[in-house]
Amino acid sequence: MAQLYSSILRASPIVVVLVVGVLMEAAGCRDEQQPPAPRDKDWSAAFSKAVPALMAEFSVPGVALAVVDTSGLVEKGVQTFTRGQVAAANPISYKTVFEGASLGKPLFAYAFLHSDRLPPVDIDAPIEDHLGLSITADEAGRSITARQLLSHTSGLVYAPRENRRLVESPPGKKWKYSGLGYVILQQTAEKTWNASLEELVNVVLPDSLKMSRTSWLPPDTTADRTVGHTRAGAPLRSTPWTVPSAASTLHTTVVDYGRFVARMLADIAEGDSVSLRMIQPQVDVDSQLGLSWGLGWAVAEDAGDTLFLHWGSNPGYKSLAIGSTKQNLGLVVLTNGDNGLEVATRIVPLVFGKNYDFLQFYMLHPDD
Repeated sequence: MAQLYSSILRASPIVVVLVVGVLMEAAGCRDEQQPPAPRDKDWSAAFSKAVPALMAEFSVPGVALAVVDTSGLVEKGVQTFTRGQVAAANPISYKTVFEGASLGKPLFAYAFLHSDRLPPVDIDAPIEDHLGLSITADEAGRSITARQLLSHTSGLVYAPRENRRLVESPPGKKWKYSGLGYVILQQTAEKTWNASLEELVNVVLPDSLKMSRTSWLPPDTTADRTVGHTRAGAPLRSTPWTVPSAASTLHTTVVDYGRFVARMLADIAEGDSVSLRMIQPQVDVDSQLGLSWGLGWAVAEDAGDTLFLHWGSNPGYKSLAIGSTKQNLGLVVLTNGDNGLEVATRIVPLVFGKNYDFLQFYMLHPDD
């Protein structure tokens, strides 16, 4: 692999694209997973043709992607790409840690809903009953439930000018994305079960996932951590995260998060009632795009297929995870550029064979 790097760097000294980890066995991580499932599609060829051009078009220096199914990571479905100065300084590999940002929400929701710790949390009871304190000064806040927080229907927002929490719409009536809701869910879980966020998630996730390179704060070493970049491709200073948050501070690799999406697909195929509840629509988000929200995941219905998806957006990092229950297929795309979702949404049709309407949803094309 080092010879590959060297030859490509010599061939193009100004802008380079590295393709790494085409086969998981070559990438050296077969011992950490089940054998990849064979598929007829040569993912490596499709990605190698399209992804470098997208990265150049949108000034994204690094991309890691994984195709999965119920058995785990798919053969020829894990690839990493690096371009420009990043390629020479710190090439992306399957071990590279990205900020997954809001991809932590469905991971936490999975742990929260699958937890068998006592006392149980009734997701339809007022969250204040479990938390033991008021979450907002508004009277309406007293009725907010975990179900509403999981599905972004609590109406809860933070008003920075007033420095307080507000209930903007009646709980349970309207969808509005709320990271604050997941902060409150995390606080509720930690207090109710007397455990940290990391303990709660690690206890619930099966050992077979082996998400050993995933954490809720930046890794201690920066050797395998990539740097985020602006829309123009300029490097950004890393956010100095100090408090673990289910809403925003997930750090993960494409292999680790790919295993989680594969676990979701397997759960659904096996009829796991909790995972099935996670993708049951709770509220309409955009009927024209066929998008709704479940418990932790956005949900889309398309031609008899139920798809679940989520995205992540922190400064310098954009990511997307999506699964198709009908095709038994999932995709994870992690990037270290602020235009990363423009790249990720264009990769989706390469895997699923369709340019879904919901890929036009405004949160998949942030202008921050």
